[in-house]
Amino acid sequence: MLAESHAELPLQVQRPREGPEGEAIVTLLTPAGSLLDGDAVDLCVEVRVGAKAVLRQASATQLHGGAGAGITFTADFHVAAGASFAYLPYELIPFAGADYRQTLRLHLDHGAEALLTEVVTPGRLWERFRYKRLALRTEVRLDGQRILLDAQRIVPAEGEPASLLGGYSHFGSLLRFGPSVGASEADCLHARFAELGVCGSASLLPRYGVGARVLGTSADRLLGAMSGTE
Repeated sequence: MLAESHAELPLQVQRPREGPEGEAIVTLLTPAGSLLDGDAVDLCVEVRVGAKAVLRQASATQLHGGAGAGITFTADFHVAAGASFAYLPYELIPFAGADYRQTLRLHLDHGAEALLTEVVTPGRLWERFRYKRLALRTEVRLDGQRILLDAQRIVPAEGEPASLLGGYSHFGSLLRFGPSVGASEADCLHARFAELGVCGSASLLPRYGVGARVLGTSADRLLGAMSGTE
């Protein structure tokens, strides 16, 4: 059940639908089909005690370049004890000249569960790795104490970008948190990546979760590997 929502352009929030386990699946839409230079998105999600929510998108997020202030995306996710939340966006597609800054802040109460995934593509075939900058920052707090800070800043060098990711074109990350998440979760991810032929690795975080990085040549393949739907 979606208790309350408010949205303004460039985002719209669809009416939620019920998932197979009773979770509310909420879809974010961008009417323009992309984010344009100068757009600023500020998103806040609260998942209350006992609730289960999945936040998705209808399609990939296209990022367009320009001569302005760039594109910013800021999200705060608050997940109460006994609640479950998953943020499962489709891939980011940064076109030539795109300057994108993303900040995700996940606030967990002890006993909460959460899953965050992200996949980034190289852009159009004829302008691979021609974006200006990608700055991706994720901060996670448990009962107010920071337990993870993941900051990536990618500025492709001029010239031939073929070696940027060792020959791969796509990269992704996964973060899973919960009171019962342990080394076995990392082992399962390793086994899944190996079975699907995905280049990736997972490790146990210092507290309350696991993290993984993956490389590949297909957004669908990486998204499926991380979500277990491949």
